[in-house]
Amino acid sequence: MISVKNLTKKYSFLPKNNSLQNIFSNFFTLKKKENSDFFALKNINFEIEKGEIVGIIGRNGAGKSTLLKILSRIIKPSSGEAILEGHLQSLLEVGTGFHQDLTGRENIWLNGGLLGMSYAEIQSKFEQIIQFAELSAFVDMPLSQYSSGMAMRLAFSVAVHLESDILILDEVLAVGDDAFQKKCIQKILDFKNNQKTILLVSHQLSLVQKLCERVIWLDKGEIMCDDTPQIAIEKYLSTQFSATNIQNSLKKNLKNATRTQEHTLKKEIIFKEIIFNKDVFFPQDIWQISIFLENFEIKNEIKDISISIAIFNQYQERIYHINNVFLAKKWNFSLDFPEKPYIFRISPLRLQAGFYSLNLYMEANNSLQDWVQQQVHFEVQTGHIYSSDQHFAIRALVQADFECE
Repeated sequence: MISVKNLTKKYSFLPKNNSLQNIFSNFFTLKKKENSDFFALKNINFEIEKGEIVGIIGRNGAGKSTLLKILSRIIKPSSGEAILEGHLQSLLEVGTGFHQDLTGRENIWLNGGLLGMSYAEIQSKFEQIIQFAELSAFVDMPLSQYSSGMAMRLAFSVAVHLESDILILDEVLAVGDDAFQKKCIQKILDFKNNQKTILLVSHQLSLVQKLCERVIWLDKGEIMCDDTPQIAIEKYLSTQFSATNIQNSLKKNLKNATRTQEHTLKKEIIFKEIIFNKDVFFPQDIWQISIFLENFEIKNEIKDISISIAIFNQYQERIYHINNVFLAKKWNFSLDFPEKPYIFRISPLRLQAGFYSLNLYMEANNSLQDWVQQQVHFEVQTGHIYSSDQHFAIRALVQADFECE
């Protein structure tokens, strides 16, 4: 059981004022520096019963990590208390306590000991840890030779084999591939079946909805909603889309958009603009997406352009993905026609009403050129399909044909 009562965490900051002139001025005028207080948590109250799986959601800076650190006894609250009954295991940062120069085998012993496992416990569970992480062939290799995914799998495997009554997970399910994530989810369900209490923090809202019986939404250090996953997530998302100030527009300029992993992009050619054929889409609409590119390196010839468009729903699940190479369509950039649009035309998608986002990814000249995520949004509204007087929500994605030119 977890009981949180009137929990507050306040940080005080002194403004920097260290120029020589200000130091002398403050010394002679006896001017006092005023503290600036920041409340990471404000009077938080909730209880979690034994065997519950509770999700914590919210934007970055909402206070989620501060709450978990207080529950894990890493930091102390400014006021209030957090009472935990039973042995607690926290996975706030997967891989903490691992050493790059030691082998996987040696790191299991090291990390297990740091997490509180006894010698006999590590010895009895050693093979289970290795098998769960799927690293039997690499256990005697130095951790420095592991990929980041392999190291994370090993760390997660060690942690979940520790006997505990309460498990706190902070964004640690984004480890490994899909198959390994399914194993992690099954492990969490096994904890639940054994009446373990689980607190899960994640931006993967679909995962939170799938695993949790209850969700707490934090914003600016305060609890905004404590309810069923569907209600809490819908309330959170409604404010999220309001906060992003989505405006229905046919045209979106991408020249100044934030790029993903910008340091890895060659950027000989970039996304300049995207134009939709409609302001707002209805389920029966045919979509046309026109993409305009800009060539930065005028002297370079741009060949074999591959453009991917991925559509994500409000839960950040990818529901549709197209690429011109799927149709064996090859594009080259012509300096004679720099304003030529690269067009994707999609048959009706039958999307449920709501807000969606696009990810754009481009390769050319055998290199990654541009990558824009979560910068383009659009809205689908409920509309008729068979006749003008039939209006209803579409609740499933139908795979649609597409073409490009």
